[in-house]
This record gives sequence, C-alpha cells and structure tokens, in this order.
Amino acid sequence: MSAQKSEEDKAKISATMMGNSNGNKRAKEIQVNYLETGIQTSFPSIRAARALNIRHSTVQKYIKLNIPYQGRYMFTKI
Repeated sequence: MSAQKSEEDKAKISATMMGNSNGNKRAKEIQVNYLETGIQTSFPSIRAARALNIRHSTVQKYIKLNIPYQGRYMFTKI
C-alpha cells in the first residue's frame, strides 16, 4: 500500500509541474525532496501545497521547522 501511495504522490507532483508556468513574480520558489525516492522538484510553494493536497500554511510551517512533512517530504526555500 505504501508503494501505491508514493506512486500516487509522484503522479500528483508531476501533473502539477507539467505545462505550468508561474506568472506570479512574488511567489516563493521551494524545493520538495521526496525522501523515499530522493526525487527533488522545484516549484512555487503554492503549487507544492496543491500537488500534495495540503494548505500553503502547512508548507510554510514545515519550511520554518526544517522537519519532514509526514516523514516523506522535505521542503526547502531556494
């Protein structure tokens, strides 16, 4: 079940990234490191929240705390 969930998460992130350009110059660019696979993806923080179906404030909180979200995702400001 865990492998299925991780594939689902990767698909969400990939779908969010494909074909999206960010016109908002004020958006903060972040890097999401998927700890189980080592995949790193960079994009605006609001898109990270949408891809993972979490609130933007959650992303901000975990960046500030510098701990993994659900033990799987590490958010870092770029």
